[in-house]
Amino acid sequence: MIKKLYSIPVTEVFEEDCECPLCLLHERLENESVGYCLGPSLMETDQRLELNKKGFCKKHFEMLYYSRENILGLALIIDTHLKSTTEILKNKFSDALKPGRKKDPELTKLAAYLHDEQSSCAICDKLDATMKRYIDTMLYLWAKEPDFRIKFNSGKGFCLYHLAMILDICGKSLKQDKKDDFLRELFKLQTENLDRVGEDINWFARKFDYINQDASWKNSRDAVPRSIQKLVGYFRKYSV
Repeated sequence: MIKKLYSIPVTEVFEEDCECPLCLLHERLENESVGYCLGPSLMETDQRLELNKKGFCKKHFEMLYYSRENILGLALIIDTHLKSTTEILKNKFSDALKPGRKKDPELTKLAAYLHDEQSSCAICDKLDATMKRYIDTMLYLWAKEPDFRIKFNSGKGFCLYHLAMILDICGKSLKQDKKDDFLRELFKLQTENLDRVGEDINWFARKFDYINQDASWKNSRDAVPRSIQKLVGYFRKYSV
């Protein structure tokens, strides 16, 4: 039942012409999550408690702010989260200055808390959990649906971020014989498309040589954003 629930969006993105279909899923889910956090869910106690506990990373705070969907709702989230964080910090500041305490261990604990605070994010956690389900569904469809396997192998591969997620999950989702076949097809697909993008970015750079100024751009005009996406994941085409 769960795999059926996730199969439609997975199948849809593999019909798109893109450098990484999982990036499309990630982008759509991310936008939905931003809207959800600022929507009616703010009235749900469990949701408010989770947002207060986890907060958001820098990227998702920016997305929430610049979406302008519900600035009052965002202010309420920040208000409760900031109060909670401030109280915790006050206690940790006090512990770090107590007479007789060894300062270095206390400062290490304080720095660790701040690092955790910066990386804690309710949206990131939701994205990670849901993307794992999508990838598990993708592997299921690859193993069970011949038509999907054709789509998979005729695509453009994946960004390196999502490639790593696929490799983490495939060992748990596929039996050994299926896993070997999958990895052979995946690595072939990935190698061919890394070479393709590499040729495009190389030609883009060479086009700035006066020798090539009258030559065709070939398929390189958008090689920079496509190359960035291939290396690190979805390249968001807006500025904040």
